[in-house]
Amino acid sequence: MHRALYIIFTNHWKSMTLFFFQQCVGAVFLGRFYKISAKSKDGETNYWFQLCEHMKFNFNPPLCENCEGCGGLGHCGETCSALVSSSYPGYSLCTTLGYPESIYYSLINQDKPEQGVRVNMTTCNKSKPNCSFSVLVYCSHSGFEPPKTAMNGTSGECNLETALKHPAGCPVVTNMSKKGWGWFGSLLFMLLLIFVVYVAVGIGYRVTVLGASGFEAIPNLDTWRALPSKIQLLVEYPISPCMRVYYGFTENSYSRMST
Repeated sequence: MHRALYIIFTNHWKSMTLFFFQQCVGAVFLGRFYKISAKSKDGETNYWFQLCEHMKFNFNPPLCENCEGCGGLGHCGETCSALVSSSYPGYSLCTTLGYPESIYYSLINQDKPEQGVRVNMTTCNKSKPNCSFSVLVYCSHSGFEPPKTAMNGTSGECNLETALKHPAGCPVVTNMSKKGWGWFGSLLFMLLLIFVVYVAVGIGYRVTVLGASGFEAIPNLDTWRALPSKIQLLVEYPISPCMRVYYGFTENSYSRMST
């Protein structure tokens, strides 16, 4: 099953459509599933999961009790997308963590979509307690790096999380449109806002404290009156050398013609 993901990412300056999961993540790894094993003094814990659909075991399926929610005896793990098995002396106990129909996606970092995608799956309230399993698929252009550990999430022991690196976590921009004014427009807006506040505060001060009225209430009025002439001088300054050269050339030409 090929699963594609489109996410519309927007910020203050642009909006773009990102395309993830150009290929199924993990369709050919240990059959059609991922497996993480962790040993402790109490026994061994195994995590199985698949990101594209339900799991399919060509060999060594999970053998544990309480697997009715994920295929039952003989087909354990084949009707869910995430399963954990805890081994104890003499028996193993299964807990379903997620189903394919519950999978939903989000960005790992909303401000940096290039980091990758979070894939989250739950048990859809089909079992008690309601569990979940999250996989952080980080963008990796250099190849695939399998998950190494699984840890408890922030919301409880039945909510687990792991991470892997895969090219499918790298976004492809399929559509992008600029939005807003950009950084230069925002800078101009901020400068204009500062100027308006400055003039408003200055007028208020001169009217209430100094008793000014009319144009005299404008702060630094002499500076604003002299501004057009200063701008004119600023424009004429780089042009004047060129004009002197031009006039000198034309005057010399007229002199040669008159002789």
